[in-house]
Amino acid sequence: DSSATPIGTVDAAESSLAANQWLAVTFPPVAGSMDRRFILQAWSSDPEMSPVTLWATSHQGSDKRERFTGVGQAPGSLVYRAYCEPGLLAVAIDRFGFLQSLGLLWPSAIALSLLPGLAIGALVTRRDTDLAHVFGHAVGWSVLAAPVGLVLLGALNAGRYLGLGLVLVAVIGIAFRARNFSKQSFARSPAGETIVVLTGTVGAFAIRIATTTGLVVPMWVDSIQHAAITQSILILGRVPDTYAPFVASEVFDYHFGFHALAAAAAELAGSAPADAVLAVGQTLSALSPLAAYAFARDFLESKRAGAIAALLVGLVMTQPTYLITWGRYTELAGIVALPVVFWV
Repeated sequence: DSSATPIGTVDAAESSLAANQWLAVTFPPVAGSMDRRFILQAWSSDPEMSPVTLWATSHQGSDKRERFTGVGQAPGSLVYRAYCEPGLLAVAIDRFGFLQSLGLLWPSAIALSLLPGLAIGALVTRRDTDLAHVFGHAVGWSVLAAPVGLVLLGALNAGRYLGLGLVLVAVIGIAFRARNFSKQSFARSPAGETIVVLTGTVGAFAIRIATTTGLVVPMWVDSIQHAAITQSILILGRVPDTYAPFVASEVFDYHFGFHALAAAAAELAGSAPADAVLAVGQTLSALSPLAAYAFARDFLESKRAGAIAALLVGLVMTQPTYLITWGRYTELAGIVALPVVFWV
């Protein structure tokens, strides 16, 4: 009420005010502020008639908003803008709570996007001491392994266990070639470029998590289509023949690599297809700096060029991140698989 200590004040000399000027009244968050009553007071201390006019709108807004002047209640409401500018810690706590609400979905998406590929990479490549390069190829191998696994398991009527199958591949492959990941393999301190790439990837994850918290699917209809395909794979446990139950008369002829990976993540985490599409899409986007580094290192034979490419892709450029805004998940999956295809 008006007798309480003000939560925020601002003073300004009337002579310094410009026409139509806004005055900012800042204050820290007020705990338990929901449904509480707050009063905004403004007055002039000039003994003469004040040249300052407070703008008001003719719209009342709601019964809970009342406007009073020196002569009593007046129609309309004061014109004001209200917004929240939370600190970094508050944003981090909020985003972490969102991830927790999704259970094992994001950990599953990250694991399925890296671990199967690490195992395959250990089996088909020689020892590589560059962690960023190893992870960059691992993303590509994982993306390529998911649709192949769906086809093979689907033929055995076991496609519903794709997530577990990919985890099994990861465990067996890494265990079989454990020496590729032994302490001796990475005994030396990582190169500066590797540190830059790995740090940039962590930053890319933070950005993507912060900007997608609370979303069901990104903009554009493609995201809904991808969620529908993922749901069909989960229901059938194989590559669909048609777009049933949505468009049963239409033959399914779409590239399903991304959807296989999303379905595997949904299966492991017990999550909804739409949530899995968003989580896997953002995970691949955040891991794209690793793919960019691996591609540039292989193509240009330059770690420095790879590190620059990774930072640009992860933290600066709108592409390939904007592919998510379009809902172009399949193109994104193709991009992160490209370095492995080029290497082969």
